Amino acid sequence: ALSTTTTATKKVGSSSTDETNVNFVDWISDAPDEITKWKPLPVVGGEIPEYVQGTLIRNGGGIWSDKEGMFSHIFDGLAKIRAYRIRPSKKTAKVEYQDRFVQGAWYKSYHQNENELPWGIGTGPLIDSKAQTPIITGIWKTVKALVNVATIFDNTPVNLWDYQPQNSNDNKVITALTDAPPRNS
Repeated sequence: ALSTTTTATKKVGSSSTDETNVNFVDWISDAPDEITKWKPLPVVGGEIPEYVQGTLIRNGGGIWSDKEGMFSHIFDGLAKIRAYRIRPSKKTAKVEYQDRFVQGAWYKSYHQNENELPWGIGTGPLIDSKAQTPIITGIWKTVKALVNVATIFDNTPVNLWDYQPQNSNDNKVITALTDAPPRNS
């Protein structure tokens, strides 16, 4: 199996190192469609207690692959925000879902370039999605990546920050964040 990310740990009192294959490729699958209106989800089993209510918002990647291959690190996917809304009702809680891509320059570049992922700060190698082997990219892709990071990089698939945690209205503003260093616009 292809190891895309490996962590090394050392046991206390031991001179050997254990390598653990994290293999992010197994966690990644493209979800290119957006669900822009609340969609009811079935409660598969049991009941949701009445006191469990509110909206859970999560950030992560939504597209990792293009016609050349696929990125192999969990933070390399185009940023996509997912929301789960839980509302109480008489029988059991209602759970609804929606998701949207962060509509930044990185996302727009993907669509303007015929669904080709922009080269950037990818922390894992580009993987041939059929052969499951790294693709040798060469110096041109490295230069292109550095230029893109300095000019258009604004992909934010890592975290979310709520600047108004006490505001519960539907017009709340939440900021998506990334692990890349800030740059001047």
